[in-house]
Amino acid sequence: MKLKYVFIFLLGVLKIVAQSSTISSSNLQIPSLSSLQINAIVSPQKGMMVFDNELKTLRTFDGTKWGSGNAQDSNFESQNMALFRGNINNHDNVFDMKTDANGNVYVLTTYRGTVTYGSQTFTNTHPLLYFVALVKFNADGQILWANDLGNNTSYGPLSVDNFGNVYVGGHKFLANGNRDIANDSPFSMPTFAPNGNFYGYKRIEGYSQTINNITFGCPNGTNPPNNNGIFAYDSNKNLLWVKHACAGDIYIDGTFADAANNCYFTGYFYNGSFDFSNGTAPTAVLTTVNRKHFVGKIAANGTFQWIKSFQNIRANSIDDAITHVSLHRIDAEGNLILLVGFNANDLYYNENIIVGTNTCVSPQNYIAFGNGIELKINPSNGSLVASQQGFANSGYYSEQQTMLTNDNVYNIKALPCPLINEVCPPILPQAIILKRNKANEVIWTTKTKATLNAIAAGTQKSVWIAGSFTTGNLTFGSTTLTTSQPSSMFLLRIKE
Repeated sequence: MKLKYVFIFLLGVLKIVAQSSTISSSNLQIPSLSSLQINAIVSPQKGMMVFDNELKTLRTFDGTKWGSGNAQDSNFESQNMALFRGNINNHDNVFDMKTDANGNVYVLTTYRGTVTYGSQTFTNTHPLLYFVALVKFNADGQILWANDLGNNTSYGPLSVDNFGNVYVGGHKFLANGNRDIANDSPFSMPTFAPNGNFYGYKRIEGYSQTINNITFGCPNGTNPPNNNGIFAYDSNKNLLWVKHACAGDIYIDGTFADAANNCYFTGYFYNGSFDFSNGTAPTAVLTTVNRKHFVGKIAANGTFQWIKSFQNIRANSIDDAITHVSLHRIDAEGNLILLVGFNANDLYYNENIIVGTNTCVSPQNYIAFGNGIELKINPSNGSLVASQQGFANSGYYSEQQTMLTNDNVYNIKALPCPLINEVCPPILPQAIILKRNKANEVIWTTKTKATLNAIAAGTQKSVWIAGSFTTGNLTFGSTTLTTSQPSSMFLLRIKE
């Protein structure tokens, strides 16, 4: 009789997808589907079971949703966690963090007083200014070296090239920690492609100039007040190409390289129009009467590919209510993944509305709270493939960050919205580390009152999260850190 019911269940699943099933006296083979196919099943019945061939697990429909089937706890006890603190008297804070292909971790910190990293001790005697330190860890969290950069006001974001060299605001440090002044990057945040090319952005002066037989710039008197261009160099720092426009206040704020060495870029501009293709693509002309964000693509040889716009207009404001557009990753299907933060209703992508109601918007304080949305973009033409809403910004200047590792996605600086048994927008201060599977189902979340500053993928299916916490204790799972300082850094490693 039980075998009969199993057979009826299988017939129910087979009505949706053509899958063969095998029943014998010793085993039962049920349909094997992808995560997307499972979520697309029409009117699933409570108790249905399907094997997810992407997550490698059995999933059951509970009458409301498909269970993840992932036997991971929502706490950190089962996550093989490792944490680092220099010592309890450090007064430091993580500014940025990156990892390289070998799993090494680079952390840029700002500090006051005396700090100790491994065998290195640095002291800042200035009563007001923060000093800067660069620390390198191996994949097991052991310190390899540390550099005191002193009162370096030019420090900036970290970048790591294909050879394990790390750049601090464009200043180059070799894999052994020594400074290589002669080979600094021309950008504060270079992006390195697999073929050795590197991309970045900087201001273009208001006159034509020629470098390496490449002429660029705007005629005298026509340069806008702020005109940023995208530059490409080869591994020997020879200029390959420059892309820019001579109209409007244009700001480039991010570049990204894919496995085919293409360059993607994000930015925004104010009141006017510009054409990044220099007349070669009519659809590349963008126009606005207030601020408008954009994302675009340039091939490795400098050929313009496409550009698309984001906008979220509030009445009587020059602001488009978008807090950030971030280039995050290329997913397993080859799509470009963007993360967009916005603080009002009616979010547009390339003039087409994709969000009509922002469930986390606060009319009383629109700059403090808002929503986030992940966009899946076709890299060949910039068309929208899919979007996923549901993560709230924790503040106007606090950009949530996402990291893909294996088939899981981690979010920091974000809260699901609307929240269950919570006020939405969320009450500060609180932050979250959230793990989802490829089907966008939440596997676990954990809250912390620590400040979460950076996230990066490590080797051996691990994820690194860096941040700081204030006077008192910080607890993750069974591990507790203690500090007597207003700000102390920590590293958290989660092994999947």
